[in-house]
Amino acid sequence: MKKILLFWVMMFPFYVVSGQSSAVAEKVSETVYKIEVNRSVNVVAVIDGDGVLLYDTGYKGSGEAIEAAVKTFTQLPVKAVYNTHHHSDHTGSNAYFAERGVKIYATQKTIDKLQAADKMELWSLGENMNEWSDAHSGSDVTLYMNDEKVAVVGDMLFEERFPYIDTDAGGDVTVYLETQGEIISSLPADVKIIGGHGRVYTLEEYEALNSLLWETYDKVKELVMADESLEAIKKADPLVDYAHLEWGLVNKDKWVEIIYSSLR
Repeated sequence: MKKILLFWVMMFPFYVVSGQSSAVAEKVSETVYKIEVNRSVNVVAVIDGDGVLLYDTGYKGSGEAIEAAVKTFTQLPVKAVYNTHHHSDHTGSNAYFAERGVKIYATQKTIDKLQAADKMELWSLGENMNEWSDAHSGSDVTLYMNDEKVAVVGDMLFEERFPYIDTDAGGDVTVYLETQGEIISSLPADVKIIGGHGRVYTLEEYEALNSLLWETYDKVKELVMADESLEAIKKADPLVDYAHLEWGLVNKDKWVEIIYSSLR
């Protein structure tokens, strides 16, 4: 009976519900766990010496559930938080951890965005993080942990979806896709990649998704270069074969708009 129970624990993630939030902890490597919050957004937890490092904090109100999920695999405290970018589904519970004495680290652009809204003290990132400008949110952070062969890439990866590009904050679809290519070329073949949403990816899967998105880009670009209007392009429905990439925030028409605005 003990062997069966041990097998079950190793094969299935830990599921925690706290208040209105849920958090599922999934082991990725010896010290790295992916915590999926509200079945939507990923937080990454890394056991580091005497404490736990968190990459992002999910939605507002999810801090308690995240902390409870951490306790399913270690009793060490959260000692630092790193924000991959400023969007509220990744920074919503910053205050929860800050109130418990945890320092929050981010790029200067992310700090400026968050402090303007929350008046919270944040700290500048160290040199071990890669900052990408003008891609997804205007300032995005990725991290590769060589010892664990794990990469944390935030919203530079949406699982099998058209990505959301925050053009109002400086994001650009062309830069986004080019940046994905740079990230891919910098990683080893055996890496495990944790994006901001969805399952853990292999490098081959990430590369295939990037190629697929470039296909959609090129189909829209062809019509833009032919001087078609945005409405005419939508009516032509060049992305009819890519409907499986639609989701609540970015459907085919929205993705066409994002590409069109990037090229105009």
